[in-house]
Amino acid sequence: MEPFPPDLFRMPVPDRVFSEMPGLSDVALRCLLALIQKSFRFDPEASTWTCPERSFSRQEIETATGLSDQGTRNGLADLEEAGWADVDRSGQSYRYALRIGVPTQRYTYVPTALLEEVSNLPSATALRVLLAVLRATWGWTSEEQRSGETVSQTAQKQTVHQRWAELPTGTLSGLTGRSEPTLREALGALEGEWIARVQPGQGAYLYRILPGAFEPEEKAADGEESRPKSPS
Repeated sequence: MEPFPPDLFRMPVPDRVFSEMPGLSDVALRCLLALIQKSFRFDPEASTWTCPERSFSRQEIETATGLSDQGTRNGLADLEEAGWADVDRSGQSYRYALRIGVPTQRYTYVPTALLEEVSNLPSATALRVLLAVLRATWGWTSEEQRSGETVSQTAQKQTVHQRWAELPTGTLSGLTGRSEPTLREALGALEGEWIARVQPGQGAYLYRILPGAFEPEEKAADGEESRPKSPS
């Protein structure tokens, strides 16, 4: 287990998004992530996430996703059909609203930096792989005492997450909805910059998110850690 990177702003995304990811088209997944990013708001006074009643134009979603006009149309249509989004057709232009609220349980923290950089990832499959690894590692958390502090200092506990996750290729294929050859290409593009993986002996690969993956200025410094000899 290890703590989350310091000062990393992250948003709770319902685990349902990850479990239903294999059945979502690439454009629907990107539109869904954009709707979540734009709908969930952090209230600093209450120190909690909220989801005000807001709707967005197709153009706003298109800008947020980086998709084409037709790709955005298709993605939003898929989300409406699957029950992820509501559509208001009463005005001159359609308005789209997320049908889910901020989760209070069964969620995984996703860095807002990732949601903002989806269109810059190597491929649509790379996004799915990154989300699957996030769910398998950052999705498993617990509370522990901060290093170097006594047990009596209970107020100083910190949230830690699983560092490594064992993901056989077949399992990763099921989690992402993508074929093994497609996964190999995506993994090659992500490894060393976003994720690290090791293979103990002849077993399945273990995966982790690199500490500086969501801080561009630190990615170059993560090369040493991207291929460790053994997980720790």
